[in-house]
Amino acid sequence: MSTKIMWLTAVFFVTALLITGCSFPGTKQPPKQVATSTPKQVATSTSEEEILNMITYLISEEDETKYCNGSATDDSEAYRKTLNKEIVTDISADNLTQEELVRETTLLAVAGTEMCQTAIEPLVFKIVDGVVRIPPISGWAGLSVVMCSCKPRVEVNLLRIPGITKVMWLGIAN
Repeated sequence: MSTKIMWLTAVFFVTALLITGCSFPGTKQPPKQVATSTPKQVATSTSEEEILNMITYLISEEDETKYCNGSATDDSEAYRKTLNKEIVTDISADNLTQEELVRETTLLAVAGTEMCQTAIEPLVFKIVDGVVRIPPISGWAGLSVVMCSCKPRVEVNLLRIPGITKVMWLGIAN
């Protein structure tokens, strides 16, 4: 094997170890703490005493148009199952009310999806007895395609918040 290939292999191996957090056999790593969608205490590092409450949310790593493209085979439920990559933010949820936490989590969950963001941002959600009530969304051409992926993003993430038991879309069949 040439020196160049050996060098590239070594760099790749070390990079993979750093990215995945793997360790060599016999080394001991502290247990990882993972936050859920609602504020849960997560240590920012093992050497710091400061504990922060973080907002986390789930996204999909798959192209949503594979599931929601305006065809007769749109599959919102299949897209919902791909929402499994957890993102931990640096947003403190220490002093947020439940309404503020719901709003912030929703906006994070739809960030990067321009049409979904456009539909969701102006809305004011109401929470009654653990049910998030989302007001009707003004219809435009393509709204059903957007909602195919937007609804699962919002629902999956809001239902991770303790105390939230249901998401009700007013004006849209649930």
